[in-house]
Amino acid sequence: MLVCCGWGAPTVLTWHGMLFVGQGILVEAGTVAIDPALRSISRWYLGLWGSWFVLGGLAFGAAGRAHVLASPDRRRERAAGIVGAAGGLGLFVIALVACIG
Repeated sequence: MLVCCGWGAPTVLTWHGMLFVGQGILVEAGTVAIDPALRSISRWYLGLWGSWFVLGGLAFGAAGRAHVLASPDRRRERAAGIVGAAGGLGLFVIALVACIG
């Protein structure tokens, strides 16, 4: 369960951060138009929040990988990690389709 959550969390955090960064880049490039009053908030999300979500996700992933490499039963740990990562991505896709968050 720990490894399952340990790979689900980095998947969700990194994906969420990449969405912040991607949207911010599109707004800054002028590809996506937003209300001028929201432009500073968009920069805030691009420069700070998105980056921290990505770095946090990578840190969680590094911790999960270190745990799996130190485990005597790597095959089972890897399987749990794959299930966790797929579950995290699945939850994120469901939330995206349902327009939640």
